[in-house]
Amino acid sequence: MKIHHVAAISLLALASAGAQAATTLSFGVHNMGVGDVPEFVGVINPGDFTHTWTLDVNGENDLIITFEDSDTPISGYLNITDMSVTGPGGSGIVFSEVDENWSFSGHAVDGQYSILVSGVSDGVIGAGYAAEIAPVPLPPAALLFGSALIGLASLRRKKAAKELVKA
Repeated sequence: MKIHHVAAISLLALASAGAQAATTLSFGVHNMGVGDVPEFVGVINPGDFTHTWTLDVNGENDLIITFEDSDTPISGYLNITDMSVTGPGGSGIVFSEVDENWSFSGHAVDGQYSILVSGVSDGVIGAGYAAEIAPVPLPPAALLFGSALIGLASLRRKKAAKELVKA
């Protein structure tokens, strides 16, 4: 196989690695796709709340899904207390809590997931949170590898052109 074939195949693989299929996260009037700006969900009335989000994954995706509290004096206090997921193959999606924010980063297979968000808002004015879905960034090493292959392919092409001129 010639070097330019290897370079072309590598570029196609790198381009498809960053591509995302039609994956959406939705709840009520809130509907977002991969890479959309965070969607603010508020105002949540004082007391306990439970929201069920739907995650539709179409194509194999490495995703980052985040639910972030909006604790401000204007919106009031919110505490997301639990995140549970049901979906294909059991779930494969497990949220972890960091500083009252919940996130998942990993691979999600095709199918529909149900994400249950529950918590409590203060007893004064209610509160809100933001949800976001984003692609997992392509590692810098993959970009360096791709650019190195392009460089090797161009050197090979220049060498072949010089040999053709000599002949």
